[in-house]
Amino acid sequence: MGKNMQLSLLYVVEFTMVAFTLLLVVDGRRMIETPIVRLDIQTNQVTMSNGIVNVTLSIPYGLVMSISYGGVNNLLATQNVEKNRGYWDIFWNRTTSKRARKKFLGNSFEVIMDTENQAEISFKSTWNASQSDELPLNSDLRFVMLRDTPGFYTYAIVERLEGWPLVYIENLRVVFKLQQDMFHYMAISDERKRIMPMPVDRETGKVLDYKEAVLLTNPTNPDLKGEVDDKYFYATDNKDDRVHGWVSSTNPPVGFWMIIPNDEFRTGGPYKQDLTSHVGPTVLSIFVSRHFAGDDLVIKFQQGERWKKVIGPVFLYLNSNSSAMDNPTILWDDAKRRMNQEVANWPYDFPVSEEYIKSSQRGIIRGQLLVNDSTTTLVPASNG
Repeated sequence: MGKNMQLSLLYVVEFTMVAFTLLLVVDGRRMIETPIVRLDIQTNQVTMSNGIVNVTLSIPYGLVMSISYGGVNNLLATQNVEKNRGYWDIFWNRTTSKRARKKFLGNSFEVIMDTENQAEISFKSTWNASQSDELPLNSDLRFVMLRDTPGFYTYAIVERLEGWPLVYIENLRVVFKLQQDMFHYMAISDERKRIMPMPVDRETGKVLDYKEAVLLTNPTNPDLKGEVDDKYFYATDNKDDRVHGWVSSTNPPVGFWMIIPNDEFRTGGPYKQDLTSHVGPTVLSIFVSRHFAGDDLVIKFQQGERWKKVIGPVFLYLNSNSSAMDNPTILWDDAKRRMNQEVANWPYDFPVSEEYIKSSQRGIIRGQLLVNDSTTTLVPASNG
């Protein structure tokens, strides 16, 4: 800089970001420099950070052990063992009568991208014929962090090779379990947002006709006495399931949101219902399931059948605002705004995997869809 230049430093805090941004003022011009993305790789874990959020995952498994944001050291359920906080899992079987649940656990770790603006890491698991009792599926779990972004993305590439044995996939999802003493307010939609029971309230309640439905007989919050808690109350059509999550009771409150920007990687179509968030506190994104449909939506691979699919990315969005102490819907409204941004940005351009199809690789179909309603008149589908 020239000796006559005036230099001053200011700190700026964004609305939904609990992080300091360096504001450099040179000769009256504002030059904002946000923290860069960093990877801290240790023997058994890797931490992704961008000055806003820190995410720590196990090596080589790819389990999310810690999410630090907004002055909270770990938003995830520290009362759980580290392998039961954030993970991808699958329910599968080789007969229709017996199923197994398996968490996707990588057996190799790789840094895919590590720049100032983006980090992408991979946790791969491969199957071979000697593993006759294991799920015959390869998986590649990806986690992405971008600069100046309050959250992180995750997606998975799953694959079967030719000649592999028969398998049925019933359920495939990503799961996050939050601090139960911290998160009490849940939002699924504008019509379904409320203070939720605690896990202990279900334990002390009365199980009704099926295990998911529990009458709250002695809840920690007396206002909830006499209510029935059931995770299926909060199921949502795929077309409407774009954002859901929780708001903490910390000061300032923190929002933890699952944003699903598109339906193309979910089975069942737009009117398929599935689970979202529920007592735990638990946050889900379900990509394959038989919920509300049965075996017709089980993916049934026959002997030797090949298959490959990219699932996601979905976005784990974090926000915070001290005003939400009295009105948690402030964070819900902000999460909806961010959801609209993510939907508008689909398909994303940042995933590094060649398997993810970018917008420049996609085509466009234009025209009119007509429905033959068994009359002589073809009816525009928009009238249905």
